[in-house]
Amino acid sequence: MAEEFIDDRPISPALDLSPLPQRDRETVRIILVGSQHGIEAIIYRLFILRFAEIHEWSRLQPEPHSGKWMSVMTKSLWLP
Repeated sequence: MAEEFIDDRPISPALDLSPLPQRDRETVRIILVGSQHGIEAIIYRLFILRFAEIHEWSRLQPEPHSGKWMSVMTKSLWLP
């Protein structure tokens, strides 16, 4: 029964699955610093805007210099 879901058609030769060169990608680190409630609100809003999944953010932790809270996320993007 499971065999009927197997797609044994050949992959189109025009489909290029090779990765793009690394020079076209840039990594950006985003750091939120503030109250726990403020940071959670921003993370949720960015999730609603489909900017980042909630699990992509680090756990809340104390920011060493200000005594406030922080969360960090690294985002990779393709450059034109």
